[in-house]
Amino acid sequence: MALLFLDTFDHIVSTLKWNRASGYHFHYKIPGRTGYAHLAGYETYSWRVTPTVRSTVAVGAAIKPSAAIRVSLRGFGVGNTRCTTVSDGIVTLTLGATDEGRLYLTFRTANGIWSDTPSTPPVVTAGEWYFIEVWARLYSIVGPGSETAMVDAKLRVNEELLIDTTLSGITKTGGGLFRPGENGWDQITSPDGATIDDLYVTDGEFLGDVRIYRIRPSGPGDEMQWGVVGASSGWEAVRNEDFEWAGMGNQGNTLNDSYVRAYSTDIGKSFLVNMEDINPLGPIRGVQANFVNCKTEAGTAAFSPRYKISGQYYDSPITIYPSWGSWYDRVEPFRKNPVTGQDWTIEDVNTMQVGAKRVL
Repeated sequence: MALLFLDTFDHIVSTLKWNRASGYHFHYKIPGRTGYAHLAGYETYSWRVTPTVRSTVAVGAAIKPSAAIRVSLRGFGVGNTRCTTVSDGIVTLTLGATDEGRLYLTFRTANGIWSDTPSTPPVVTAGEWYFIEVWARLYSIVGPGSETAMVDAKLRVNEELLIDTTLSGITKTGGGLFRPGENGWDQITSPDGATIDDLYVTDGEFLGDVRIYRIRPSGPGDEMQWGVVGASSGWEAVRNEDFEWAGMGNQGNTLNDSYVRAYSTDIGKSFLVNMEDINPLGPIRGVQANFVNCKTEAGTAAFSPRYKISGQYYDSPITIYPSWGSWYDRVEPFRKNPVTGQDWTIEDVNTMQVGAKRVL
């Protein structure tokens, strides 16, 4: 699987994924390249995929630096805060910048040990959009009685490769540097003050300057077996322009105004909707379905994403267990059409139905 997830910032569910404790309303509905963007403030986002930790990732986004280029671009990249057995366990590969718009990468490891790449020529100016991509492969070199953290690192700006190098980090005497199962990346770190849009993460494939569009339900699908709350039909109940947690101050702890639901007596029942059409200017690099969910009954409850793609029903292999009384956004990304195994076509997307089946 190449695609981990694609994300835009056209709705508050997306902006709240970043672990910002307060002031999130200030970062909502900032004008972006397409729709809205996010005004970042050095935040982290741990992606929800299995396995969580990836040794090789690529992360890309459209980024517009502020007048303080050095500060606003600082920190974009990937990390893992529980990676090593040394001290705080941190490992990150992040972007750095100078006031003149020169870029470099910093590999930071535990105990405050870091190393930088040489700076590029000046390539960015304040107030302009750039598509910036960071590629990172984390590994170690084991020597006689020691182990050293290493990273192969690449930086692309507007699809031009500017940095391709290897950096070394902390060395632990005796080996055993990485915690079992944690030798890799599990989170994105955002720039510290720049505007960000059209974010992607893959397991190492550069996607280039992508434009990410959000499409919403446009009508009923073949299966409408769930109950409806707060709307005249199921597809309208889930066609929220802005999912605001039933009020932005509630941060996910109350029900939204409209939704569909399946009780414990509805196991095996499905719900599908048709989606808005697209007309992209280039190839489709991936499709991601977002499922904003919670549970309102005691006991175990679960559902699996269900689709109709290329004329065939497709039940996802993943199972989602909602949390009691709190809404969460779960995603299922597809780099290629899961039915045909081929790249997505416009017809694939425009005829696709998206929904869910209650399984527990």
